[in-house]
Order: sequence, then structure tokens, then C-alpha cells
Amino acid sequence: MGVRKKVRTELILAEFEQAIITFRAGFTTLSRIGALLIIADVTVIGYAINTRIAGIVFLGAIFPFGIMYLIKVVGKLLTPVIITAYSIEKEYGDNKIRTLMNAGLSINLSKKFSDKLESILSVKDAYEQDKMMSKVYFPMLGPGRLAFNSLLILFAIAQLVAPFFLRGHLKSMIVVQTGGQMSI
Repeated sequence: MGVRKKVRTELILAEFEQAIITFRAGFTTLSRIGALLIIADVTVIGYAINTRIAGIVFLGAIFPFGIMYLIKVVGKLLTPVIITAYSIEKEYGDNKIRTLMNAGLSINLSKKFSDKLESILSVKDAYEQDKMMSKVYFPMLGPGRLAFNSLLILFAIAQLVAPFFLRGHLKSMIVVQTGGQMSI
């Protein structure tokens, strides 16, 4: 009986370590891909200005929406990881010590998410837990995600509207640079 308990404890410890490692890897991947999308957006805008073709700015509007989609997908993929780590900490952690997932979730997330997490963990049937988990996603940016998403939407709208304002401006720049001859 003692060997079985030791193996179970080692399995749980390994599961917890892998959950933390997976969370870090997911968050790191999100950061890197997000940075890549920002660089791509700036590159498209720079190319549009350099070539003086206002319509290219339209293409840049997909990048802010891509970042929002990426955050949602990564949050959805990391939800089971967070629930696993949180439940292990809750079950086997010391109540006198503030644990990593418990502290991180309470500080960075809304009470609504914590309540959903608790309701999922209170259900003993694995099928029901899975069903409940499929309806929840980890909000990667915490309470500040509304402001961040609003900025991304505003930036995307600006990129959709900017070509209409830049079109005339870029044409006048071309006329001045070509000595009065239009070369569009």
C-alpha cells in the first residue's frame, strides 16, 4: 500500500510540474507569436507608406484581429492546464501557504472565472467536468483584456479607414515628387 501511495504522489507531482511548464510554454508562445504579428503589421504599414499605395494598409487590419484570436485560442488550450494545476494545489497544497496558481488566479483574474473553476472542481463526474470545461476559457489578459481588445479593435478600424484618407494624400505626394505628372 505504501508503494502505491508513493507512486501516486510522484505521478501527481509530475502532473503538477508539467502543468506549470505547459502554462509557461503556452504563455511564452503567445508572447512570441503576438510580437511576430505586431512586427508583421508594422511591416505592412511601412511597406504601404514606402510604396505609397494606401490600399495595402487594409491588409494590416487582419493582424490586430489575429492577435485577439490567438489570445482566445491559447486561453482555451491552457484552460485544462490551469484547472489541473489549480486542483492539485487545492487538494495537496498547504492551506497556510499561498500557492502559485491560487495566488495567480486570485490576483490576475476575475471572481467570475474563479467561481467557474470552483464549480467545475466541485463536480465529481469526469464527463460533467469535461462538459463544463469546454464552455470556459482562461482569459489570458485578466481584467485588462477589455481595454487591450478595445485598443486592438480601434487600431484595426484605423487601418481600415486610413486608406481613404491617405489615398488623396499619397497621390498628392506622388504628383509633387514626379514634377506634376501622375504615375499611379
